[in-house]
Amino acid sequence: MNKEVMQIGPWKVMDDGTMLHASPAYVIDGVRLAEPNWIQHMAEKRWVDLRIFVRAYLSACRVRGLNTVTIRTDMMF
Repeated sequence: MNKEVMQIGPWKVMDDGTMLHASPAYVIDGVRLAEPNWIQHMAEKRWVDLRIFVRAYLSACRVRGLNTVTIRTDMMF
């Protein structure tokens, strides 16, 4: 079972990089963090505070051991 290593706003980051949001319930599995569209995908959700999400996402990537991530900006604006 994964253990929580930090909480950033409403996001819990687990020891494998998995991100959990309680309400509404939302999970991003640690193995999927390297996919290039998370910030753009989450920016489309009204309930997400993007500033907090980006901090939690980058922290989860660090916990997961990802030294590089791709952030797509071609569809953000």
